Amino acid sequence: MQGDALGRIDLALQRIARLAEHLPDGDTEEHVRRSVSELRAAFDGRAPMEPAVARVVRSLQLLTGANHGGRRRVFDDRAPGIDRMDAALESELLPELRRMGFDV
Repeated sequence: MQGDALGRIDLALQRIARLAEHLPDGDTEEHVRRSVSELRAAFDGRAPMEPAVARVVRSLQLLTGANHGGRRRVFDDRAPGIDRMDAALESELLPELRRMGFDV
């Protein structure tokens, strides 16, 4: 059972990172990719998860904020991908971590 949960967590992390890569202009400063890598490392190393999850959430917030500050056309091109990343976080990653007992 725990192996299934780990697989679902990894798939959610992969989905978030892949969506960031495929945004128009991408994750130019690689905040999302780095925060996802840090979360994987924290999980593998049995380190505190809450700070690592907070970094993933913050990286998505940075993308959202940058998107709102840009040109309308760029915003329109990037918004669906950012929305899908937020959805993966809220409906896949966080619920799975909570089921495993993490306070995120």
